[in-house]
Amino acid sequence: MTANEDPGITASSGLKAPSAHATAQAAQQAQAAQALALSARLTDAQVNTLYRQVYNMTEQGRFDEANVLLALIMMYRPDEPKFSLASAICFRKTGCFEDAIRMFARTLELQPDNDEPAFEIVECMSLLGLHDNATDLLRQIADVARRENKTHTMERAETLLEFKKATVQ
Repeated sequence: MTANEDPGITASSGLKAPSAHATAQAAQQAQAAQALALSARLTDAQVNTLYRQVYNMTEQGRFDEANVLLALIMMYRPDEPKFSLASAICFRKTGCFEDAIRMFARTLELQPDNDEPAFEIVECMSLLGLHDNATDLLRQIADVARRENKTHTMERAETLLEFKKATVQ
């Protein structure tokens, strides 16, 4: 290669190789298209039947099995918060608190107006012994609720903060 040649251009074609960023973007677009195609493979009736099966499993205390089925449903319906919420609850019931936090956070992403998953994350952090992190998150919840005039959420977060402070003393 001479000093004047562009390393991104091949000698045989004269075309520039795609950048790593462009390649990653193309891969993301292909993945999104594949997810969209997959979502069409299960009808709403089929998803509802599977979700009823999840409900039956959870009623029987079979949370691990329910979560396997939920993972399948979420492959086809990744943007429906009720499935990530159900999965988070199953993980919490089985003591998999890190996974529960991840799924509650996913639910928050999908439903930003629903504050309940944030409180569930606080509970899981506390169960993991991450009391400082849980307290920090409660403060953030209270601050955001105050700014957004969500009185109930603010009061709930502040009450939990007071409770945490009282139990530490």
